[in-house]
This record gives sequence, structure tokens and C-alpha cells, in this order.
Amino acid sequence: MSKKLYLSLTLSSSLILTACGSRVSVKDVEESADELNTSLENIVEANHQLNESELAMDNHFSTVLAEDKELTTLQDESASVMENVSEREMTVENINEYVETINDQANTLQNYEGTDLPEETIQQISDSLLDFTQQIEAYQERYIQSLAVQKDYLQDIASKEATYEEFIDGIDAVNEDYQSLQEETYALDEHFSKVAEQIDELNTLVAEESSEVDSSSKAATANEKNSEENEDDDAKTEETEAEADEEVEPETDFLVLNYDRLLTIPNHFPQKFVYDSGVDIPYPEDGVKGIYVTAHSASGSRMEYLTDLINNTDLNTMVIDIKDDYGNVTLNLNSDNELINEMTVDMIDAEELMNVLEENNIYPIARIVVFKDTLLAKQKPEWSFTRSDGNLWSNNKGDSFVNPYLTEVWDYNLEIATQAAKLGFKEIQFDYVRFPEGFEKYDKELDYGHGHYGDDDVDVINMKFRNQAVTDFVSYAREQLQPFGVDVSVDIFGYAAVVRETEGIGQSFPGIAKEVDVISSMIYPSHWGLGNLDIAIPDLEPYNVVNNYMQIESEIFDELGDDAPSTRPWLQDFTASYLGAGNYKNYGAAEVTDQVRALADNGIHEFLLWNAGNTYSEGATYTFE
Repeated sequence: MSKKLYLSLTLSSSLILTACGSRVSVKDVEESADELNTSLENIVEANHQLNESELAMDNHFSTVLAEDKELTTLQDESASVMENVSEREMTVENINEYVETINDQANTLQNYEGTDLPEETIQQISDSLLDFTQQIEAYQERYIQSLAVQKDYLQDIASKEATYEEFIDGIDAVNEDYQSLQEETYALDEHFSKVAEQIDELNTLVAEESSEVDSSSKAATANEKNSEENEDDDAKTEETEAEADEEVEPETDFLVLNYDRLLTIPNHFPQKFVYDSGVDIPYPEDGVKGIYVTAHSASGSRMEYLTDLINNTDLNTMVIDIKDDYGNVTLNLNSDNELINEMTVDMIDAEELMNVLEENNIYPIARIVVFKDTLLAKQKPEWSFTRSDGNLWSNNKGDSFVNPYLTEVWDYNLEIATQAAKLGFKEIQFDYVRFPEGFEKYDKELDYGHGHYGDDDVDVINMKFRNQAVTDFVSYAREQLQPFGVDVSVDIFGYAAVVRETEGIGQSFPGIAKEVDVISSMIYPSHWGLGNLDIAIPDLEPYNVVNNYMQIESEIFDELGDDAPSTRPWLQDFTASYLGAGNYKNYGAAEVTDQVRALADNGIHEFLLWNAGNTYSEGATYTFE
């Protein structure tokens, strides 16, 4: 990133002056040039050292929070992250020596009174150097202030009184201050370039006026130099043009910039910084055994029936619609997001719901339908998929999806998830984490944004970008929800485990599995085609469907090793009469029991039951040793 400083700063290679009539000798000027060159190179090296330490800061931060639960090493400043701050402070202070040298040499040049060079140019260079040192000194002061912000934050969170809000808001404040510092680094780099250009101009004048170079040699040298400079300029122009499209961050000539965050939310941090919703519902000792609950059921008389069902069986969990399949936000989340508030139907009394769940020790999971969102698509068509005539795309059922490539869509759903966690939900379950079914058949015909995935339409249509976007959302969601102490789960087609990478809808089973705490495959027997899983008519054989599927999923989990999540499949508690005579059977307690038993035979004791109307079979067995 840095240029060769000696090209602009070394005067000694061409400076041959007579001392006659000048208070500064040729030797003095030569030594000044060498000192200037060395000092400036040292400042650039110091900047590179600072940048390397800045890049290491977040790792040090994560390490101390994971290893020092009481954060005593932040208080006594022995933590590696505190040492990082101290080392950078020392590096900045050491720049004083180089600044003093530049000031001395600027004063030396100011005493030049010869006729071989224009005194005005010499004075301009001297003044520019003196102004340059003032810029560096101001930057040093600003950098020390930034270090103080970082140090104060680290020591503040080590105090016993530190809260979750201070922990999170402090990270944002440190990053905001750091980005401001990077802007000032960029401005300082521009001053470096200005000084270098002026000294380069002086070099040219000195060479032209040198009394020891004959005119022919001088002309030859000048022509050679001009030729080389033109070649260099042409090369730089070509390089600049070639890289212009790739440049995202401002380009610098001397100093290194870093536009990444200095600190990020770590995967592990002290318990005191986990958000406390005040709702105390522990994870079920025998594992989650849950049912799906619509917002209508959760807010109406059916809630009493469902609560009794759980209290009188081994069931212990409710998966409740917080954002439904149409895009309705079903309860008041107290969000500052106006768009979310517009989509809120406020069916559920949040406080009353959480009281019921807590009183009955029912483990609460918030179901959030992510990319299937007709309401948001209509409100924000630019976040969705549109046809060539500008109309919003929808499938044959009239459902529209929002675009998984766009981080605006991610953040919209993450705000809903965050507020649900604050209400007391212990797990956030994301559903419809995918592109529309059959997307590969019409992806080229639709207009939609690509975010930062791919360079053109052809690249974005490529399967790997769809898979990457969906997986990236899940990873981002898990990171952002870390401070709330909630598990993150994803519903996924069972078929995705069979093929591993679903080309059309962008679901990578191994990719998503690595980024969640729990994966819930939808393995309903009715959802498998004839002959799938080596079963002629899957809906007729609930035990075999679950058993055969779990063997496939187990292989993937073995490959993932320590990255494998918990598994908690969705099981069928409904009759799929739409499959037609001979292809389905009536589902009741026996069929539900068969599915649960198949899981238990594979060492799995967690599951979720799906019935869209929330009418569940009575008499099923939910626990097997």
C-alpha cells in the first residue's frame, strides 16, 4: 500500500550545491534529506504496527471474556487486550522522536539562502514540513484519545455494576470512535502525499540547476527520467483503471486503514452481560417435547386446552407464532422500528402469555417466518422479487417472499427476534429460511437486488451464492442474538439432508447446521414422495420414515463433529388426505407414537409436533427410555 518513500524524499541522490552565499552547506542539506527520509519511513512503519495491533484487538477481547469470567485481568490491566492498548500507546508516543527530527530538518531547510534554487520553493517545503508535524501531533493526540475510549470501556465493563446495555452500547461507541479515527488517518495520508509531491518538485529543480552536470548529460538524464516517469505513470494509470471497479474502501498512498469493526460481539462472554428478561423458565430436563401454537390459539380460549395438554402429558414446550406465514407480527414488541409496528396485529397479550407459560413451566420458543413475507414484500417491493412489468412476484398460492440477499431484510427479522428474546422467549426458531420453492425455474426472469453476492446476474444465479446468503443470515442471526442468552434454531426440509445442497431454494443442510444450536428437520411422512427413503408409500409407514431419515442425518452430524447442533425434528400429527386414496392414512396417537419411538431408537429424545389447527392426538406416548 505504501509507496517507496525515497522516490520523493531522498535529496542526496541529486543534490549538489555549493555552499557559497548560503548558511546551509551541501552536506547539511544532504544529511537533512537522509534524516527526513528515515523519519518519515519510521512513521509509516509505526502506522503499520498500529494497524497490526488493531486487527488483533478483537481476538484479545474475545479471549479475555471467554477465559476470565470475573474480568479481574481487565481491572489489573494484565489482560492481553489491555496490553494491546498499552503497546499501541507506546508506539504512538515513540513517534515524537521522528516528529522532532522532521521539525529540526525543516528549520535547517528554512535557512537556505542560495541562488541555485528558488528560495520560495525551499520555504514552501519547509513550511509544509512544519505544518505536517503539526498534523502528526494532532493525530497522535487524537489516537491517544481513542485509546482512552477503548481502555475506559474495558475497565468499565469489569466493574460489578456493569450492565448488559453498557456492554453492548460500549462496543458500538468504541467502533464509532475507531471509524472516526480511520477517517483522520485517511486525511493524514493525504498530507503525506502533499509533502512528497513538493519534495519531488524540489528534486527536479535541484537536478536541473546542478552545476556539476553538463547540459548533454543533464538532457539525457532528464529525458531518461521523464521516460521512466511516463512509463510509471502509464503503468499506474492502467493499474488504477484495472482496480477501479474493485476498490470499495478509500485508497491510501502511505498509511494503512482498517474499516472493519475494532470489537465485535463475542461468542462467549460473562453471564452478567446476558440480557435478563426476568422470565425464569428452565430448559426441560428430559429435553424439548413441543407443540406448534398459532397466535390465534395463544390468544384465545384454545390456550387453556393446550396448557392442559402439556400439564397432563410429557409434553413441555410451545412453539408460538411471533411472525406468521403472511408476515403479521402477532404481538406488541415495543420496537422502535416503524415498519415492524405497521405489520403488528397485536393478537397476543405478551405479558399475559409469558405469565401463563412461566406459571405452568412451559418452555417458550418464538417461531419467526423469515423470507416468506407477503406483507413486507408488498410494503417494500424493492426488498422482494418483481416481474418485468414491475408487478410483485407471487407463487400460485398468492404468497410473496422477500429477498435473502438483502441485509435490510435480515435486520428487519433480527429486530423481531431480539424483541422476542427480551420478552422472555428462550429460543428463536426461524422458519422459511430459504428462497421460494422452484426459484431456479424463474430466477432469470425476475428483477431483484443481489446485495454483495456475485458480480453480475449470472454469478448471483449460481447456486453457491443462494446457499451462502441463507447460511450467512443464520450465522449473523446467531451472532446478534448471543447477548440475549437464547438458542437459535432453524426449520429445514428433511429433503435438504438427503441432497445436502438444495440448488433452487438455497438451503445447505451442512452449512446451516454448523451455524445453529438446534436444527429441526421437517420429516413428516406425508412430505416424502413415493419411493423416497426406500419406502414405497411413506405416509403409510411413519416409523420407517423417521428411522431411515435419522440415519441419513446422523451421517452428516458425524462429519460435522463438534460443529454439529442438537437435532429436534418436526413430526406429523395430522392426516394428509390431500395425498389421495391409498397414499395416506389417518394419523392419531399410534402414528405419533411410532414417530417418537423411531427417534428414541436412534438416541433422539427431542421433537416437535405439527398440527396447523393445533388439535393434537390424545393418548400418544412421548417418552421412551
